[in-house]
Amino acid sequence: MQTRQLYITPEQGKRLIAKALCKDGRLLRAAAEHTLVIVAGTTNGYVAEALLGALGLGVPDRSDFFRGIFRPAGAGPAKMNPERDVVLRKGRWEKGLTIFDVEAELGQGDLILKGGNALHVSDRQVGVLIGNPTFGTLGAIYRAVMGRHAGLLLPIGLEKRVDRPIAELSAFAGGEEAQGLRLCQAPGRAYCELDALESCGVRACLLAGGGVDGYEGGMLLGLEGEAASLEAAEGLAREARGGEGL
Repeated sequence: MQTRQLYITPEQGKRLIAKALCKDGRLLRAAAEHTLVIVAGTTNGYVAEALLGALGLGVPDRSDFFRGIFRPAGAGPAKMNPERDVVLRKGRWEKGLTIFDVEAELGQGDLILKGGNALHVSDRQVGVLIGNPTFGTLGAIYRAVMGRHAGLLLPIGLEKRVDRPIAELSAFAGGEEAQGLRLCQAPGRAYCELDALESCGVRACLLAGGGVDGYEGGMLLGLEGEAASLEAAEGLAREARGGEGL
């Protein structure tokens, strides 16, 4: 077994996740044979762009593919389109539909992709911040997943890692006296940069983090595996970098 190291920024990590998911058999089956819903989010924007491009269905605009984001003061108004999700039914992109339009018909074989705001890496739990008093997209997702057995996968970057289990953080943010946004555990499994790299047959871990001059939030990842698998993982990372960085 050999070891390697590679460094990626949060944006490169989003591309890495997207490129790996475009080769995921479960996702491709849902898109071709069932219904796949990609709920608007910044990481999911990269997934939608990569998948629809690979399927020859066009390229969505990532600039408004989100519902809630954190931005610095003075950054100006964010361009947001709350009607934007991507819904694929048996290989066809049904433009203009959202998770709320198709929630009631989702069931076994169908798959939802939903981003998150907090990642507990060791158990791949994901927390989603809730600002909508009617529970927002997560309410529709819970009904489809817990009520009718639709699948749920949660693409999320390692920059959103937290040190306490999501259930504990949810209790902290959701108490009767709590202030601010609520945090709810999503009923699915995370898919982060480590999972993307491990799809190539390696073992991956987070070694270190940080950077400057645009590399803030970047991560040094460790890989372990056979030479061919390591080369495949490094090739995937190079694709995600698109010629940028180390």
